[in-house]
Amino acid sequence: TIVIFALTLFAVHRYGDLRRQNVLASVFVIITWFLSFMIIFLLPIDISATLYEQCIHPDDSKQSNRSTNSSTSCTLPWSYVDHSVLAQIWNVVYWSTQLLTWIILPFLQSYVNAAHFTIQRKILAMLKENAIVYGSLGFIVLILLIYVIIKHGLTTSYLNGIIVTASNTWGLFILVLLLGYGLVDVPLSIWNSSRVGRSLAYLYFNVAKLRSDMEDAKMKLEEVYEDVRKVARAVRYRDPLRKHVDTILLKCPEDLVSHADRGVDDFEDFNGGADNGSDYPSVSKLVSIHKKVIATTRDTKRTKAQWEILVEKTMNLEDIESQRRSGCRRFRSSLGFSRFWAKCPELKQN
Repeated sequence: TIVIFALTLFAVHRYGDLRRQNVLASVFVIITWFLSFMIIFLLPIDISATLYEQCIHPDDSKQSNRSTNSSTSCTLPWSYVDHSVLAQIWNVVYWSTQLLTWIILPFLQSYVNAAHFTIQRKILAMLKENAIVYGSLGFIVLILLIYVIIKHGLTTSYLNGIIVTASNTWGLFILVLLLGYGLVDVPLSIWNSSRVGRSLAYLYFNVAKLRSDMEDAKMKLEEVYEDVRKVARAVRYRDPLRKHVDTILLKCPEDLVSHADRGVDDFEDFNGGADNGSDYPSVSKLVSIHKKVIATTRDTKRTKAQWEILVEKTMNLEDIESQRRSGCRRFRSSLGFSRFWAKCPELKQN
């Protein structure tokens, strides 16, 4: 358990930003990943325990072919856990995962991404966003339940079986789709990665495409920031809407915040936007701007991270290809010698 929890924290720290993320979202992400990693560790433990139980308690059809002291030849696994304990652990992991997958995480994601400024508005936006999806699913489930009740009747145990069967069917469907793609693409990508020239041409194409996407994201972000500047100058500090503007500014760069604060008098009385004309925003307009800031900032950060990873891969392959052609005796990388020295084949001849 300690190893799984440490692995979960490392993964969350590696692929997230705990200091800037929503605390509640971080907690549920840690719980979800912890349960997912636990399934990977529980499966071999369960298999080894089952094999050991089958060894010491063989089937009746095979009983006659075994000696009376056959149990002495069965080795107790070092990770052996009693089946009653395993069953309880599986129940907790399975139903917790179901609850997180279908209820908690979708609603929490909608709540965190909501651009409203109050908890009540965020909850309403969360319910509205998920109403269409869960309403459609609920309608289908209701029809199936009516059919089952008419045909076979309905009990608590039968209902649990239906829920488990439906969930497993959906999981197997997704698994077949992913395996069908992965069984072809993964070996192909491994094979193509050994062809440095082809990989470089593919990376050059992706670099150009991602560069264009990153520029588009920056342009959209600048347009949204311009709207934020106008709103920040129109809403004075004593304005009741100023707290909403400050919430938006917290998600913007510091230079934008300092630039937006210029020309705003801290002691100027609130006049309800009388001097600002059409520039004075409403709450709905602030929500719209806040939503754009969240979306464009997320897109910009994503494309920037993808760009940095892709550029590093490209420079790495360029170094490998150039050193291979030059017949070097020592590998020199533009990204740092210590990181890629083992990739120079000539070092093995020394």
